[in-house]
Amino acid sequence: MIAAIGLLLATAGTPGLEVGEAVSPFEPYWVSGPYEKTRQCPVCEYGALPLVIVWSQFKAPKALAPVLKAVNDTVALAPGGRQKAFVVDLNAAASDTKSRAALAKFSKEWALPKVFFLSRLGSTKAVLNDYKLSPFAAWETIVYVAKDRMVTAKFVDPNPAELPAIVEAIKATTQ
Repeated sequence: MIAAIGLLLATAGTPGLEVGEAVSPFEPYWVSGPYEKTRQCPVCEYGALPLVIVWSQFKAPKALAPVLKAVNDTVALAPGGRQKAFVVDLNAAASDTKSRAALAKFSKEWALPKVFFLSRLGSTKAVLNDYKLSPFAAWETIVYVAKDRMVTAKFVDPNPAELPAIVEAIKATTQ
């Protein structure tokens, strides 16, 4: 209980949805995963399952790699594949072609089969509003852990010391 209150206080006033708020549908371009080269909504498709949604601007991919590895390894433990994870590129500086090429490269190099790489949204403006991602300059990566379409944990610009907390938050959604 005290830890939950501490987490809630630590995230108050930061960009992004807060714990207890709902994740919204969005239509990204799938670079990897079962819907590769489509704009299937991952929340619509998998919203009944526990989800990990990582929004990133991919400014520092080397810093993001260990976070995604921890997500991949933890999601792999979910019984019967009953948990899904996505990383969405929101980099405003790159073209769609460059974003997709970079994501394809990372997907291949990092070999994270449980993390699906998604690019550019059909309506970035709506997603920035729905996920409270403005101001865009205030963050680089936001990790949401969700169950029943509700955010159960949020990590803004996570550092290596936060990886155990991310792992525990993901595991808690499958118990």
